[in-house]
Amino acid sequence: MATSPTSFPAPTWRPEPDAVAEEDWVDPHFARPPAWVRPFFEPKLPHLYDSGIEFTDRDARTTIAQQVASIVKYHGPIHDDAVLRALKESWGLGRTTTSEMQFAYDRAVSLAIRLSDRTMCREGAFLRHRPSVLEVRAPLASDAPRRRAREISPAECELALFRLICAAGVSDRDTLRSEFVGLFGFVPIASDNAAAFDRALGSLERRRRVRRHDDLIEIRATTRTLKRLARHHPALISGT
Repeated sequence: MATSPTSFPAPTWRPEPDAVAEEDWVDPHFARPPAWVRPFFEPKLPHLYDSGIEFTDRDARTTIAQQVASIVKYHGPIHDDAVLRALKESWGLGRTTTSEMQFAYDRAVSLAIRLSDRTMCREGAFLRHRPSVLEVRAPLASDAPRRRAREISPAECELALFRLICAAGVSDRDTLRSEFVGLFGFVPIASDNAAAFDRALGSLERRRRVRRHDDLIEIRATTRTLKRLARHHPALISGT
């Protein structure tokens, strides 16, 4: 019988942007990563290959729920597919997700949400804790893992895009899209890149955070928002 883990350590390496060598930054648009970008880490869990129970067993549900809670705590908001990949690696499973695996995962997530007193929540295909600080995470080295556009939460995409617009002041749509794709280290021709960019930009426009004049896009934030950004992220407002 596996011993249910109570917690897993947070990533120990969390470099400040100044400590990242310029040649390790993945995108040529940025001489160095912006100060508001944090390194992206894939979730890693202890191996449970020899736990004596199967992933799909009912007896495994509490263990899986605790694993899910740990992943979401340190990596949320995170897509279901990324959580399930980490779990399958932990349990020594293949890449294919069977209906039984999906059922076991869904039940474990529901249990994790209940055990967290609803501080862990679902937002579409993403899991996160509330309240929590939203950060923009990107690969800070050429060999760092990268996420597909659909595995980055809409909120993180919007925050990244808003900060890019703040840094530029005014930017044309094509340049902004190129910087958005480069920031996250997306494969430039991936089909879901444009959809993620368009959703983020559309949401910012609807919320009246930015405005567009033909192909030019500029910030449309309140004085209060700008003052808060200047206080916490002075380089963001100055564009340096």
